[in-house]
Amino acid sequence: MIRSEEKPHKGKTSCSCCVPCLCACCALQTIICVVLVITLVLLGNALISRHYNSRNSPHELKDDRAFKYLRLKNDTRPIHYDLTLVPDLRTGSFYGVVNVTLKTDSLRKTIVLHSQNLTVLSASMIDGVSKSVIRVVNVRNLPDEEVVLLNLTRKITPGIYYLSMNYTGNMLNKLSGLYLSSYKNGKNQTR
Repeated sequence: MIRSEEKPHKGKTSCSCCVPCLCACCALQTIICVVLVITLVLLGNALISRHYNSRNSPHELKDDRAFKYLRLKNDTRPIHYDLTLVPDLRTGSFYGVVNVTLKTDSLRKTIVLHSQNLTVLSASMIDGVSKSVIRVVNVRNLPDEEVVLLNLTRKITPGIYYLSMNYTGNMLNKLSGLYLSSYKNGKNQTR
């Protein structure tokens, strides 16, 4: 026991009991910091995920602009395309029909597809297993977001579906997708 008149560290810069105590304190602080960082990261990811799912879920659309810059979810994927294009070179427009075989991995009542510079006129869907028709209630073209929303009469379950769409587009004044171009030949004729 140390008497009150004795000073345990008199004249010493450190003692053998202080080094383990300092190391233990540093280790404890490091563990606490790591736990706090992990907690903040997990909490942040959970909040971001909840916010993203509540705002950008196609099942609960409240604001069409929610699709701006959105990558489409990968739970509905095309397996096969069968595409027909009918260009009208006089008017610079085209008409098309696409039949898409889709594979869905989750319940959904809305299908969201990219549709840059296209106007989808109509759509129909058939269940790949039961061959029953799933009526498309409405087709919403969102040209600013470059997507089309197909709202169905009922939720579809995971599986294979056949989607058919009729659409139009313009080939004039653009150099992307299907576009109209011309040139002058050696006789100065526009082709």
